[in-house]
Formats: sequence, structure tokens, C-alpha cells
Amino acid sequence: MDEINPFESPTTPEASDASAERGDAWLRITRPTQYQDYLRAYTIKVDGRHREKIRVNETITISVESGTLLVMASIDWAKAPPLLVIIQPGETVDLEVRGALRGWKIFLASYYVFFRPGKWLELRRVESAAVNDG
Repeated sequence: MDEINPFESPTTPEASDASAERGDAWLRITRPTQYQDYLRAYTIKVDGRHREKIRVNETITISVESGTLLVMASIDWAKAPPLLVIIQPGETVDLEVRGALRGWKIFLASYYVFFRPGKWLELRRVESAAVNDG
């Protein structure tokens, strides 16, 4: 019988399991370089299903069905506010996920961990040129 370790993190389905799905549209998600969570990967969920993990200075493309999607990004218990995306068949929507603690806000890390974990990350739609420039 398998023993349950209360100190072990719960496991989630591997990204490769979900990424095998076929869709008629794509989400292209970019994560820029920054100090916040530099060594950690963010989890990307679409409509509540784990789809991919994204690391610093990485861009991933997720095949999705067209329509209205709810995209979420998280790391442990901290997350970004969910983003509602309307996507047409054949369309590629560019998104950016990043830590919300930039500049002087980095000194508020403890406050965000305990009182605003839902604002630890930012997930936003960006124009295609903005993703390619930078």
C-alpha cells in the first residue's frame, strides 16, 4: 500500500499529457527575465486544466480550442488574477506572465505572500510586436 507523505507537494499531470491536445487556435505566452521567482517555473492553466510550465526568458505555445478561455498562472499558492481571452479559429493570442514585484515593490514581498497572494503574478495580453521586441 502506498504511504501518504504529508510533507510532499501534490503532483499534477505532466504538461506533455495536456499539450498533446489539438486545437484550432494558439496561446503564445512569454515570461521575461526578472529577479522575482528567477529559479522557479510558473504553472499555466487553461479553463482550469494544467497545460504547461514556463521558466524565465521562455516563450511557450499552447494549442487551444477557439472561443472564450480562462487563462491562469500560478506558483505554489500565489497566482495572477485570471484572464478571460476570446480567441478566433486560426488566431494566435500573445500573453505575458511576470512577477508583480518590480522596482520598490520587491521590498513588499512578505506583504504579498501573506496578504495578497492573488496579486503575486501579472498575466496580461500583449501585442505581437511587443513580445518580439522584448
